[in-house]
Order: sequence, then structure tokens, then C-alpha cells
Amino acid sequence: MYYYAFKPLTKGYKAVVPEKARLGVRNFFTNIGMPVRFFNCIFQGKFKGAGTEVLRLVINTTVGVGGFGDPAKKYFKLDIQDEDFGQTLGKYGMGSGSFIEWPFFGPSSMRGTIGLVGDVALNPLTIVSFVVTPFVTTGAGIYNEFNEISIDKGEAYESLVEKAIDPYIAVQDAYIQNRTKKIRE
Repeated sequence: MYYYAFKPLTKGYKAVVPEKARLGVRNFFTNIGMPVRFFNCIFQGKFKGAGTEVLRLVINTTVGVGGFGDPAKKYFKLDIQDEDFGQTLGKYGMGSGSFIEWPFFGPSSMRGTIGLVGDVALNPLTIVSFVVTPFVTTGAGIYNEFNEISIDKGEAYESLVEKAIDPYIAVQDAYIQNRTKKIRE
């Protein structure tokens, strides 16, 4: 799917939409995703991280014009607390289980898949989908991933699989190493 659909579409998208606008969209979706990171910081006992997320939300929503800018990082050095429910489950001792390569979602594990359900429940777009329509969450999620591919996810994926003898194993190994590192942090 990546090489035959996403890559050509994102190439056209990159030609039409300037990088600054694409980064603004990334910042907006990152800002909206604050409750997921906030609650997972709380669940993991990272209270300073939870406070950082609250400050980021306030600063980026106000000074950052609705979250399209990231003055919290630029001026106040407040980094995103990259926490999710899969990491929370890992902190509490749940093993990763089998590796899974989900179509359209990408690499995961059994723990990561269960964690994704928790993250979706905490995502404000999910609440909007109950009020408006489920297409809001689905469409916004697809657009966000599409935007991420246009910025740097596509290049990262290509650089990983091009050099690999077995791309599936390379993605699996990179995913497991990355998740293990994030749980230890």
C-alpha cells in the first residue's frame, strides 16, 4: 500500500501543501492528543510529565493559535511526553506478546493493540465521533497519518526497509526495540 498508494499521494500533497502548513497540522493533532499522554503519565506515576502536558496544552492552544504552533517547545523547552496505554501496560509488567503487522495501522504487538483501544477511548476525537459521526475520527486519523507520511514517516520507513534483507523482520526488530526503550524511560 505504501509504495503504490500512499507514496504517490503524499508526493502530490507535499508539492501542493507547504511544509510549514503540514507541520502546523502535526502540531494541531499533537495538541488534540494531549489527554492520551496526560492520563498515561498519571497512570505511570509520571506526575511532572502530566503537568508538562497540561502546560503544553494551555500554551499551544492560546499562544500557538489553536495548537497549530508549538511555542511550548520553542520558547519554554516543554517537550511532548510520548506516553501511551501500551507503555502503561508494559510498566505494569504485561508482556508484549506476539508481533502483529496490522494493515493500515502498521507494526504492533498484542500489548500495543490492547493499548491502542485504551488510547482511542481517551482521544477527544472519539468523543466527537459519538456526537457527530464516526467518520470524523476515521477521517481525521487517516488525514493525520497521511500528513505524517508526507513529513518524515515515509522517509524513515523507506530507509529502514531498503537496506534490510528481510523488511518484515527489520520493521519487527525496530518496533520491538523502540517500544522496549520507551517503556524503560
